[in-house]
Amino acid sequence: GDDLTCTRVSSTSPIECWGDIPLAGGSPTPTALPLQVSSAVGVAVGTMHACVSSLSNGVSCLGDNAAGQLGPGSTTMGGVIESNPRSICAGEFHTCLARGDGGVDCWGNNNLNQVQPGGTPSYSQPQHVALPSAAVEVKCGRNYSCAKLATNDLWCWGDNLRGQLAAPGAVPSPVQTAAAPVTAVGTGDQHLCFVRS
Repeated sequence: GDDLTCTRVSSTSPIECWGDIPLAGGSPTPTALPLQVSSAVGVAVGTMHACVSSLSNGVSCLGDNAAGQLGPGSTTMGGVIESNPRSICAGEFHTCLARGDGGVDCWGNNNLNQVQPGGTPSYSQPQHVALPSAAVEVKCGRNYSCAKLATNDLWCWGDNLRGQLAAPGAVPSPVQTAAAPVTAVGTGDQHLCFVRS
């Protein structure tokens, strides 16, 4: 994240973070996140929030919730969002997940359509994103979102001010950013890179 780093030492250890830790203040040393999760398979860190996905507890988020980026639940600790997550990512103030069934949901800040086309400026409930086929992975930039599909092509939506989505002009709806076969994707603040096999 902008001011936060997280890691996990082993499959049985907690998710530990250092920096501007949600609900724990700043810390220069690794501190366990106050999330009750087991079998964690992923962690996503935004500017001021963090989410953890696990096979047994779904997706849980904590931290700042000014734009609804924690999803349903309290203002500092979101509830369990998806019981069978495949992949999660966090942008500046939004969050996305690829569900086990291949669907994609996003929530949080939507000022640049990074959650879904049009609609309200922010969402505290997961919003389904319409894509041409099932997603296997999601990636978030600062204010944009991408999904790598089972067909190995990459679709993105949201902020395109710097041309990071490889499309002309605004991208309020998902567009194909890269044709198959895409094998890896990396997202930054206002840039995106991918690897083709």
